[in-house]
This record gives sequence, C-alpha cells and structure tokens, in this order.
Amino acid sequence: MKRAFRSWGCILVILSLLGLFPEISSIWGRGSNSVIATGDNVKSKLVGEEDGKKVFITELTGNPRIKYKDNVLRANKIIIRGSEGEIVEAIGKVLITEKRKGSIIRSKRAVYYKFEDRVEITGNPSIITRREDDNSKVHLKANRVEYDIDENVAHAFGSVNLKNRDIHINSQRAVLERSQGVLTFLEKPIMRRGEEQYRADEIIYHTKKKLFILNRNAHVITFSEERDPENGEKRRVKLIASGDRIEHLEDGEKLTKIIGNGVIEKEDTIFRGDEIEIVGEDGSMIEGVRVAIDYRAENVLVYGNRFRYYQRDGYSSVWDNAHMVIVDDEAQKRNTKIYGHYMEFFQDLDELLVNGDVSIYHDSEIIRGDMARFTREERSMYITGNSRVEKGESVVFADTIIYNTKSRDTRLIGDLKGNISRARGM
Repeated sequence: MKRAFRSWGCILVILSLLGLFPEISSIWGRGSNSVIATGDNVKSKLVGEEDGKKVFITELTGNPRIKYKDNVLRANKIIIRGSEGEIVEAIGKVLITEKRKGSIIRSKRAVYYKFEDRVEITGNPSIITRREDDNSKVHLKANRVEYDIDENVAHAFGSVNLKNRDIHINSQRAVLERSQGVLTFLEKPIMRRGEEQYRADEIIYHTKKKLFILNRNAHVITFSEERDPENGEKRRVKLIASGDRIEHLEDGEKLTKIIGNGVIEKEDTIFRGDEIEIVGEDGSMIEGVRVAIDYRAENVLVYGNRFRYYQRDGYSSVWDNAHMVIVDDEAQKRNTKIYGHYMEFFQDLDELLVNGDVSIYHDSEIIRGDMARFTREERSMYITGNSRVEKGESVVFADTIIYNTKSRDTRLIGDLKGNISRARGM
C-alpha cells in the first residue's frame, strides 16, 4: 500500500525542486496548493534536536515520486532532512517532467538547500525544453547545474553543451534566465551550425526571439553561393566576419548586424565599417556605415559614409563623402585619389561609375568632370561632362579625358579649349 506524506516542510521542498520550470516558479510561495509525495515505502525517524527543534530524516523508496499539478518528480530514492525540511536529496535516475509542455530534467542526483534557496543538480544533468515558436527541442547538458529559485536563474558549469535543431553551442559556463528564455554562454564559447562557426567572449541565445548575440571579439565563418562573374556558374564563397558585437536574427528574413570595428573578408576583398548589416539567407544585401573597402588584387580602396550591395544583381553603391584610392602597382607610394557624390560598381561589367562633381588627383594634376567610368581590366578612367584638366593655374577642357592609373598617362579627346600653351606636360 502506498503512503502519502504531507507537511509544510515538504511543500517548500517540492515547490523548490519543481521551481526549475517557469510554469511552477510563478506560483512559488506559501500558498495552499496541494503537493503529494508518495512511495511504496515511506520511513521517518527522529535523529536529534537542533535549537530546540526536532530533526527528522524521511526516506521515500519503492517508486518514490512527488506530484504537483501536471508535474512529477521521480527518483530511485528521495530523502528529506532537517527540522523544517531544509535539505531534500533525490538520488538515482532523477526525472522531473512537466506534462503540459513536455519539459524534462534528468540527472543522477538533485539536492535542494532551503536556506540558500537553490537547487544543485549533478550526475550528468540535462535539461530538455522546447522553443515556443517552432516547438523544437532545446537540450542543455553540463557537469553541474545550480538553480537560484528567487532570481529564477540557472547556472551550468563544466562541459556545457546545447543542441537545438542545427545549432550546437559549447562552453565551460552558461547562465539561463528562465523567465526570459535567454541563455548566456561564457568561457570560450563556440557555436556551430553545419559548416558555420561563431566565436566570441560571450554568446547570448534568445530562444523566444531566435536571436543570437556575440559580444566582444566576435568572429564568424560562413559560406554563401554566388555566381562566378566569368562563367555565370554558382560557386561556394567563404565569408569571415568580425567585430565588437554581432547580432544574428532569424525571425522572418535573416538579419546579421556587426556593430563596432566591423570587418568582412571575402576572397580578395576586405570590407570595414562602423556598422554593417547583412540581410537574407546568403547575404543577398549588405549595408554599411562609414565604410572602407579594400580590393587587394587591384590595389583599390573605396571609402564612403554609406554603402549598399545587392548580391543577386552584382551591384554595389557608395555615397556620402565617397572617394577611391588607386595605388600604383610599381610604386606603392604613388596614389590616385578619386572623389564624387556617389560610386556604383557593376560586377558583370567589371566597371566602376563615379557620379557628380568628379575629381581625380594624381601627381600635380586634377581631372574634373560630371561623371567617370573606371574599367578594372584596362585600369583606365573615362571622364565626361564638363571634363577638364587643371594643373597649376592652367585649365584645359575636352569632350572626353582618358586617364590610365597604371601608366599615369592622360589623353584629351574632342574639342579642346583653354590655355593649352601653359598646359604643357599634361
């Protein structure tokens, strides 16, 4: 015959253990809710007195369990110690289940310390819950878990491992804010999603928002599929991103933000910016604030306060204080500087357009015009629209001006006007 054990001390103990679930922690307190501990064998004995109070040890064996509404705690053995049930120990195949939402905690041992208001779970503890948005399983493992009942915060220590769908996170310590559904991973955390890798001093996972935050020394390696500009075939491209903080949101269209000292390395291009946003599954659009783009293969640097790139169209634009620096291949100290209202690059055409108040500075010459077209293969600038060359006090106008950034030669084509005699050496 099973026996029922009821006491106020037992109620405090059981609610403490079941407080690991957010559904139960909300009703923690000195209420009148019915809590029942049962087992095939219930033994209680007096072991002494402390501060004038009798001290008991109560042992439940033979399929012992504790029921509270939809929640059940099971173990091979449950022991309640103290005058007020201040220590409760569950031993062997500890299992805490919540029927309505399917939350499960497993371990070999769990101990509740009443006066410290915490539960310590050891013996390969694991917590299994489900995300609210897609009902996918979130499985957290650690060497040890401590749960602060008053703060509703769980601390996991040693070989922490989380799995959720294709998400794998490892660290040496983690903090779970249960009411917010927020997991913070500390001490060398690393997150993997297939071939993708995420590293930082701190990784935060908002399970309700599907938001990941990488704080301090954030570093991401990912891959995308892009069209080869030469043959049009799809190919996998490796992308390395880093910054002070990286936020990755998957609610709807994917969005990645890099905040502070942002850097993206992609093949022979390095992209830097104070703030960078990557939108879409494969980075279909990239936006940046106060950017610098280094095309290392061509020795070309592009700067601007605003930047936007559309991967599908192979089109990018830079505006607001847009300018470009072309470094001479043979003499690294000789640069050509190009300014304009905004710049556009077309990947299929392998051309860069500079629009609005174009100014090109090289040696002692300044070439100006309304628009310039730069061909990367020829490394030539074609300047049109009120185009002219200024050198000292001399000004020469032409229909078109061609400037080769490699040979540094300037050609004037069409109707020439101005003080030509004083412009010798152009």
